[in-house]
Amino acid sequence: MIGVDVKCPHAEEIVYTIKERQYTEHIENAYSYASQLLLRLLIDDKQLMARLRFVNVLFYFYFFTFCKFAIEVSVSTVLPSYVENL
Repeated sequence: MIGVDVKCPHAEEIVYTIKERQYTEHIENAYSYASQLLLRLLIDDKQLMARLRFVNVLFYFYFFTFCKFAIEVSVSTVLPSYVENL
């Protein structure tokens, strides 16, 4: 990511051993740090919540527009298969 320090502060070099438990903790710590960093980046820097609210508004706009269209259609012009698919 450009402009974001992604170095894990508690990162350690992983050396392969037969005891996988020794390096599993290092991987989990790195994964946890990266997850938190990505979440903070999306929520704070990229305003994820504001974008999701906008998508929500668009969804309802198109949904209600479709509902208005569906209500205004004359009953005689509606195909039974169309109603069944709803």
